[in-house]
Amino acid sequence: MVLAQIVSQLKAQGIGVKPEWVTECMAFLSQGGTPQSALLDHILQQLLHSDFNVVCTGLTPGKVCDMAKGVLKGPLVLQVEAVGDCSESNIDGLDRRLRGQQQERDKRCLKLRCTDGAQTVQCFEYRACPGLDGVKVGMKLQVRNVNVRQGMILL
Repeated sequence: MVLAQIVSQLKAQGIGVKPEWVTECMAFLSQGGTPQSALLDHILQQLLHSDFNVVCTGLTPGKVCDMAKGVLKGPLVLQVEAVGDCSESNIDGLDRRLRGQQQERDKRCLKLRCTDGAQTVQCFEYRACPGLDGVKVGMKLQVRNVNVRQGMILL
């Protein structure tokens, strides 16, 4: 597989990646004996463990923070940079975590700060999303057809 094909396939999956990173990743994987047929899967695995701020160029159209109303068609892969629960105070959240309790999904309201590698966007869970259970900093989210209101992505 050539560099342009891999970059194109990653873009189709919602990841804008720097070609020089893909080149370095391909060289690293070829040293380990990765077959050409499995190269894309291995590069995707490397991306899951990489910081998008370093390896990605971003695919988010325009400045999301300036959008009053719109829809991001996607797919678009974002890396979580910060997670907060708007439904509880910091003190209540700390107390709950110290006691080892999980927040009930139907009572939470998550606010995430995410990046595609080029711009940072705010995401807001306005209805329960089972896929966000246990979300942590560094995780990657793939979104499609998400609404944007007042510069915030609604999940």
